[in-house]
Amino acid sequence: MLELTGEAPAVKYLNGVLVMGQEQVEVECLPRYLPERLTVDVSELTKIGDSIHIRDLVLPPEIEILSDPDEMIVVVTAQAGEEVPEEAKITTEEPEVMERGKKEEENY
Repeated sequence: MLELTGEAPAVKYLNGVLVMGQEQVEVECLPRYLPERLTVDVSELTKIGDSIHIRDLVLPPEIEILSDPDEMIVVVTAQAGEEVPEEAKITTEEPEVMERGKKEEENY
């Protein structure tokens, strides 16, 4: 079982939402090394979009992770309905074409 610890600055200061993707990780080890829970520190999630994946877990060498390392454990997302900053918006407008130089006159 995964347990989140700490406070994500992106949640506290940017009004982000912490979304948990995985609640468990499959591991292999001797019974005496089996932890009751794995703690995941979210205090390094400073921006919207920051995430922690299974590959980011640091475990003792006696514990082998069997889950896909690319699976996401937790991510910070923007709140629903929150406006995206102007510099982050993608425009679909056609660029304005500006003509350069002299325009040739046609004499017929």
